[in-house]
Amino acid sequence: MNFVIILLIFIFGCTIGSFLNVIILRSGKGEKITGRSYCPHCHKKLKWWELIPIISFFILRGRCSKCRAKISWQYPLVEFFTGLCFVLIFWRFVQFPFYLVSLFGPWSWSKIVALLILFIWFYFISVLIVLAVYDLRNYEILINLLIPALIIALIYQTGLYFISQRSQVLFLNNYNFNFLAEGRYFFGNFLFPFNLILGLAIYSIVLGLLSWLSKGKAMGYGDPILGLFLGALLNWPAALMALVLSFLLGGFWGAFLVVLKRKKLKSYLPFGPFLVLGALLIIFFGDIILSGYFKLFNV
Repeated sequence: MNFVIILLIFIFGCTIGSFLNVIILRSGKGEKITGRSYCPHCHKKLKWWELIPIISFFILRGRCSKCRAKISWQYPLVEFFTGLCFVLIFWRFVQFPFYLVSLFGPWSWSKIVALLILFIWFYFISVLIVLAVYDLRNYEILINLLIPALIIALIYQTGLYFISQRSQVLFLNNYNFNFLAEGRYFFGNFLFPFNLILGLAIYSIVLGLLSWLSKGKAMGYGDPILGLFLGALLNWPAALMALVLSFLLGGFWGAFLVVLKRKKLKSYLPFGPFLVLGALLIIFFGDIILSGYFKLFNV
C-alpha cells in the first residue's frame, strides 16, 4: 500500500481528531462548537502553530504558552487515535478486492461511490470516538450526536442495498462489507434486511434488558441507543461478536481496577467506551479474531 496515501489519511484523521476534541469538550460545557480555540484555563485565543495536531502539544511541552497550565493528554491521544482509526478503516476496505479495484481504478462512478462510502465510514468512526471519550469523561452518552448518526446509518444500509439492486457500479453487488469474512456463515446466512434487523435486535434486547432490570444503574439508558447505532453499522453476526467482545473487555478492565483498588465492586464504570472498542475491533480485525477463535477451539 502506498506510504504517501497512508500518511495523508493519517494526517487527515489527526486533523479531524482535533475537531473531535472541540466537540467533546465544548459539548460537556454546553458551548457552541464554532469559534476559535482557546485555553480552557486563561481563555487565551490559540495561534495557528498551537493548533497543529499532536505536534503542538509537544512543542508547547504540554502547557499553555501564556498561563503555563497543563494541557490534557486527551488532545494528542484523540488526535492520534482518530488518525490511526482512519488508516485502519481504509486498510480494511482495500482488503475487499471488488472495492480496491474501484477505488484505485480510473475516474468513474465506481470510484466516486467508493470514495463516498469511505468518507461516510470516516464519519461513523468519528462519531464513535466522540461518544466513547465523552462517556468516559462525563458518564453520559451524547444523545444529540447519536440520534442523527443512527438515522444516517439506517439510511446508509438501506439505501446501499436498494441502489445495489439497480446500479451498474462495479462493487455494489458486493456492497455488504462483512467484517467477519467467510466465517460469518458459521452463524447462518442472513441477507438484508434480516441481517440488519438481527444486528439491531441483539444490541437493543441485551442492553435494554440490563438497563431496564437495573433501573439504569448497571447500564445507562443511553447505552441501548448506542447499541442500535452499532447494530446498524455491523449487522448480524458481526454485532453479536462485537457485543460479546465488549462485555469481555469491560469485565476484564473492571476486575483489573478492583484488584488495583481503583474501583469497588459496586462502583460505576461507563460501558459506552467498551461498546465502541468492541465494535472497532470487529470492524478492523473481525475476520482475524474469528479465525483465531476457530483455530484455538478447533471449531
